[in-house]
Amino acid sequence: MMNKHTNFAFASQPKSDVAFKIKALADQKSGCRGIKDISVSKSDLFHVNPFMLSIEDGWNCRDMDNPENQEHITSLAHSIALNGVRQPLTITNKDGRLTVKDGHCRLLATFMAINDLGAEIMSVPVRMAVDKTDADLLLSQIIYNSGKPFTPMEKGNNFLRLRNFGFTDEDIAKRASCSVATVVNLIELQSIPDKVKKMVQSGKVSATLALQTCRGYEEDTAIKMLEEGVETAVSEGKTRATAKDLSNAEPKAAKVVKPSYRKEVTNIMRTVRVDKVDDTEVTVSMSAQDWKVLCAAFKIVETKNDEVEVEHHDEVEPDEHDVEPEVEPEVEPEVEPHEVELAEENDDMNYLMDENELLEVLKMENESFNRSHPDA
Repeated sequence: MMNKHTNFAFASQPKSDVAFKIKALADQKSGCRGIKDISVSKSDLFHVNPFMLSIEDGWNCRDMDNPENQEHITSLAHSIALNGVRQPLTITNKDGRLTVKDGHCRLLATFMAINDLGAEIMSVPVRMAVDKTDADLLLSQIIYNSGKPFTPMEKGNNFLRLRNFGFTDEDIAKRASCSVATVVNLIELQSIPDKVKKMVQSGKVSATLALQTCRGYEEDTAIKMLEEGVETAVSEGKTRATAKDLSNAEPKAAKVVKPSYRKEVTNIMRTVRVDKVDDTEVTVSMSAQDWKVLCAAFKIVETKNDEVEVEHHDEVEPDEHDVEPEVEPEVEPEVEPHEVELAEENDDMNYLMDENELLEVLKMENESFNRSHPDA
């Protein structure tokens, strides 16, 4: 449940006399655009009025519904009320808008200290993020986090965003000082069902148990097993379910690894001999073995004047076994485009190729061959 102190829109509104006093000072500089004009004091760090700072929705990976994070902010607020903000917040300045990129909990705790605890915090220390990309700033959150450690779900959220920025899993693991397996597992954690996420976020189920259960069982079964496991744990006086608390169920059927012909088909298309190309048909020649690969990769039903079992021949001589598209009877004398549908076992090449597309591919391969073999 969202705590009002973790909601920026609520927390950043003045509610006490002290808060209104500090906010009034911020309003006096609301038209300033440069950080030096806004700063309360000059040093290597800038000190600015907290009510002049804003946050970007969705930037902070912290789950503010998590009771632990809410308790963390409350604890920070009491510390800040006594000692002020010690660790600078990292901010960016775009057209006078100061946005916090690191230090969301400290800012929310500052508002709580001012509004609820009566602390006169006139300014907070900030450091400008100069020449930093969003990916750099996100990495800094992970690497230099000196506050409350990120939960597995929060860290996985950051890892997924870094992957979307173009980082490889190996890059992320190196920067975050963890294994590639950890990166992959925490990113996978982002895709588990929402009901399971809530169990992990509330601490009722560990991230490891949630991930293992979701991998091994269908979604509805996994959710039911974990919910019943939590109930069992609670009935025994425990706060978190373990694997022993889960009931047995029918495991998810093992995934059948299906063959892929992408590389083989690509190589065949590069070496196939084009014997004839016109507006209505394409005649090609290839080895019998290559033809077998194509037959395995594609659902091709070909009609020929003479039935030939290609697999019985080592080589197909040019012009002897021309492959013609199947012609459907039509009123018009034009040849109906022949669709070649990939076999179901080719998940990574699941598309339809008509005659015109095949013609273009063969033309390009033939031109490439002629350029590289001018004397052929």
